[in-house]
Amino acid sequence: MWKYTALIITAMLGGCASFSYLGESYSALQPQIVTTKADTWRVFDRTAEGKLLVQRNPGNPTASGVVGALGLATTNAAAPQPDYREAAEAFLAQTGRGCRIKDGYLVVAPSWEFTYECDKAPVTAGAQAKQ
Repeated sequence: MWKYTALIITAMLGGCASFSYLGESYSALQPQIVTTKADTWRVFDRTAEGKLLVQRNPGNPTASGVVGALGLATTNAAAPQPDYREAAEAFLAQTGRGCRIKDGYLVVAPSWEFTYECDKAPVTAGAQAKQ
């Protein structure tokens, strides 16, 4: 019995930590809207860290109302990871920075975080590399 109780408490605390992480990491950022064939998405880019967060746009009809705004709509929670990755890749393509997705994981439904890396900035003509 205690094992099950400890497991439930651990799962609940993990969920709280995920929401806390989202708030601390992304709440100060303005979302960018990206549309793919699957849906409309909000993307939050932490450029310096090479991370971005992808969420379904709560203003979209597939996630409308209070339930959608809270991220609790079944269409939000059930979206497959490739749809989120496609949105992340579309966002990075729009930036023109030459970036690619390295990895992605579900933080808390419906929020996926992706790490990415970008090509190094080309050396401009006449500039010398530091030695």
